[in-house]
Amino acid sequence: MNTGQMLLTLGALVILSTVVLSMNRTYLNDEKDTLKTEIGITAVSLATSLIQEAGGKAFDEKSDTTSLTVTDSLTAANKLGPEAGETRATFDDFDDYNNLDTTISYPNTGQFHIHSTVFYTNPAKPDSNYNTKSWFKKIVVKVSSPSMTDTITMGYVFSYFYYR
Repeated sequence: MNTGQMLLTLGALVILSTVVLSMNRTYLNDEKDTLKTEIGITAVSLATSLIQEAGGKAFDEKSDTTSLTVTDSLTAANKLGPEAGETRATFDDFDDYNNLDTTISYPNTGQFHIHSTVFYTNPAKPDSNYNTKSWFKKIVVKVSSPSMTDTITMGYVFSYFYYR
């Protein structure tokens, strides 16, 4: 093997090494992106599940067993939240989810902190917190994780209508 062949062989090895390192870097970046996506999807799923769970409950403690015709019968804005002795397993109305804090762990994606807030709102300005009773309550669910750079925030307006 002469010097020319040796230089060609060394050049080929350098090119091969560069290609292999580039491919490994690409695979690692794809794996990170896949994990970030999985974490984001899990956070959105947790927020959606909590909203659906809350939406399956009665509008108000007072409307759990009877129909309401005036907003004066509703729970006061400063009393929204679980009644004494209630736990998440025994929540019976939408506003019981006010100030709910919970943490859930998953093996692949880590821990998620979930916080929800419920307040009365107005359909003309659904992002505004009204301190007066109305036929509209909004839940805002925030999901965060040490593995995420942003917090997932989702909201849902629950309306009370009674048809005769």
